[in-house]
Amino acid sequence: MNKALRLAMGTVFLLVPFVNAFSQTQTDSSFVRQVSNRAVSYYIGALKQEAPVFNGRIYRAYPYRLDNGHSYFREQALVNGTLVYEGKIYQDVQLLYDLVRDEVALSNFDHSFMLIAQAAKVDGFQIHGHYFTHIKKLPPKSGLPSPGYYDQLYKGKIELLARRRKSIKESAGATKIERMVSESTRYYLLKDSVYHPVSSRRSLLKVLKQPGKSGTINQQFIKTNRLQFRTNKEMALINLVKFYDTSSQ
Repeated sequence: MNKALRLAMGTVFLLVPFVNAFSQTQTDSSFVRQVSNRAVSYYIGALKQEAPVFNGRIYRAYPYRLDNGHSYFREQALVNGTLVYEGKIYQDVQLLYDLVRDEVALSNFDHSFMLIAQAAKVDGFQIHGHYFTHIKKLPPKSGLPSPGYYDQLYKGKIELLARRRKSIKESAGATKIERMVSESTRYYLLKDSVYHPVSSRRSLLKVLKQPGKSGTINQQFIKTNRLQFRTNKEMALINLVKFYDTSSQ
């Protein structure tokens, strides 16, 4: 093993304690980025195409054209992101998240094709300012519908996740088969070790209500800050969850 590779491997092992911190907040994420960026970049550079993150099946594009939209999160082009893979943090990796297949694709070392990150080894990834945590196995009565990648919208004493999916529906058109993309997002609040589905103001207030308390303070926060659950549900959920978490300390 050459000197450069030994140095690279040593620096990577120092990153492991920071993985849990990465998923906490954007501030923690920035701290990890500052600490680990040079080490991880050097590790990939030393191993080139032999870096573990580049071990995966080739990602195949859809063999047909969609009549509306695309199957990916935010954009259908590769963008710089962060991948937490086997407990190691890889910065500035070109990523693409396929919401139909629930797969994370990444550019290979020389950017000549795309690979599918091996799901069993992916702990999470950050793309477009969103951190997706990988829930690999569901405990009994967890409240979540399935394992997969969940957008971590807030994490404190309680946690708010979003499960983002897309599907392709085929129908017979006048001259061809039409393929339309539809998108869905479901929200889950982790409280008392159970993920509760929250789809509205009422369902969230029900989960947040504490025994022996009226919940008036939450209602007042909604009114004072004019939270719009119908027109901007996600932001309203985040703001109320954050307020509840910080005010109950």
